[in-house]
Amino acid sequence: MVWFKRNGMAVLLGLTVLALGVSLLRAQTSSCGTQCTALCYALDITYQVEGLAIQLSEGRNVFRTGLTKQDTMLTEIRQVPSQGTLGDIPNAAAVLLEQRHGGDAVYYYIAAAVPKQRQVVYGTNAIPLGDRVQVLDVALRDGIIWVTYVAHEAGAAADTVPTVLKTMQICYQDGVLYLPNAAPLH
Repeated sequence: MVWFKRNGMAVLLGLTVLALGVSLLRAQTSSCGTQCTALCYALDITYQVEGLAIQLSEGRNVFRTGLTKQDTMLTEIRQVPSQGTLGDIPNAAAVLLEQRHGGDAVYYYIAAAVPKQRQVVYGTNAIPLGDRVQVLDVALRDGIIWVTYVAHEAGAAADTVPTVLKTMQICYQDGVLYLPNAAPLH
């Protein structure tokens, strides 16, 4: 609650930007017609996050394991997905997912919505970026997902501002996202 009081305007601005982004995505996907891409379905498919199948509906999923707020896990798309070629698959969408587990921790993941056949799109596994990060850009270039974000220095206190600029490349092969220095897990 202290964070919200100090940074209430930043939270309000962030929520406004997210709402505008989801509204723009809905407007973009409502006119997809027969030339549909993965972007059309990114809000309403299942992604694999930390071994769990998370089915999004209108860009979010609320999973309750108990009766209190601390027993709730909220997963939602954080920004309008980036569209392009992933691996050798055209018309894919890179998705930034945000997951909250009832407390103050917020975890970020990158997943993809990938067209498989005409009008059939599936969600991939999600690659973790971590918590307490600020994502600056998610883009599909040269068949790879490129993520630019700011993270905390190792050992930094939870209430400090992230200061370390990082870039992550995420590859795709046979339906699976993976980091280039690791073999894809099937």
